[in-house]
Amino acid sequence: MAFANLSLKEFSEEVASNKPTPGGGSVAALSAALSSSLLKMVIVLTKDNNELDSFKSDLNKDIQDAFHLMDKDSDSFNEVMKAFKMSKETELEKQKRKEAIQAGLKKASLTPLDTMKLAYKLIEISIKVARHGNKNAVTDAGVAGYMAFSALQGGYYNVIINTASINDEDFVNTTEKEANEMLERSKSLLEELNDIVINTVS
Repeated sequence: MAFANLSLKEFSEEVASNKPTPGGGSVAALSAALSSSLLKMVIVLTKDNNELDSFKSDLNKDIQDAFHLMDKDSDSFNEVMKAFKMSKETELEKQKRKEAIQAGLKKASLTPLDTMKLAYKLIEISIKVARHGNKNAVTDAGVAGYMAFSALQGGYYNVIINTASINDEDFVNTTEKEANEMLERSKSLLEELNDIVINTVS
């Protein structure tokens, strides 16, 4: 299912249903899409700023990437569930099932990591937009930054719930290190963004 093609009402109903997908990972990716859209709006409302105008095409791509991640996250989860349902009657089947589960979990870890990377980029852009964009829309840039952080934090949760079940220690250590570093850096950026917004409207 292409979640981006659903209405907001339809998507909300899908999330609220008893089906496991779409879940938190898809909602996190949607937060990134909304962040991108808000940032583009502020830039459109800002006159004569070539530095910010240069972000327009990137943000258009970011919106599409976020929509793709909404579906990819759900697909990754479904792949893991499919692996768990594989037959395990013989030793060979057990081994194939185990390998499929581990491969699925790795994919399900990397998808939300991609959401985190996109969200981190959007937080960085939100600072520039808040600082140099239309002052009457500075709070919109602030909301965009916090929506991006929500996407990043949501992605982080989905990374660590999957890495917790992965046996490949090198993969786990590398993936979690990258996720942890992004999360910590984003918190500092969010404080900077908040200061810009508050100081602008005060």
